[in-house]
Amino acid sequence: MHYFITSQENHTPSAIEIAQMQRVHLFESFGQEAKIIEVEYNLWHDDARASLQSADSVINLFQYYQNLGLKTEQDDDDELIAQILHSSDYDVQDKIAYRNGKKRLQIVLRENRLYSANYYDQYGFMVEQTTTMMAV
Repeated sequence: MHYFITSQENHTPSAIEIAQMQRVHLFESFGQEAKIIEVEYNLWHDDARASLQSADSVINLFQYYQNLGLKTEQDDDDELIAQILHSSDYDVQDKIAYRNGKKRLQIVLRENRLYSANYYDQYGFMVEQTTTMMAV
C-alpha cells in the first residue's frame, strides 16, 4: 500500500489535489493500492470526495480514528455558533463577542460554514484558535 499525505482536500480542487488523485489512479492502473491521508479535520470531506471523485481513496485521520460522521446542515452551524458566543458574559455583535469593549472571541466562517472560534486576550492578540470538530 502506498500513502500520500496532505493537509486536506478542498471542495474546489486545486492543481495539487487533482495531481494527487491522478497519482493514485496511476498507482492503481499498475495494480498497486494507494491512498491519500488527510491530517486535518475536513468539514468539506464529502464535498471534496464528490468533486475529486475520490470515494475510497482518501482517509481523513480524524474521521477514521474517532469514527466521526459529519453534520452537513447549516442549522447545525447556527446552533453551535450561538452556543459558543453566548457561553459567557460577552456582548455579542454579529459573530464577534466583546468584553469591556474589546474583542475577545470571533467566529470565523469558511464557505458560509463554521470554521473556527478565535479567542483574543485583553490586548487584542489571538491566544487560541479552535477549529470545528462537527461530529455527529
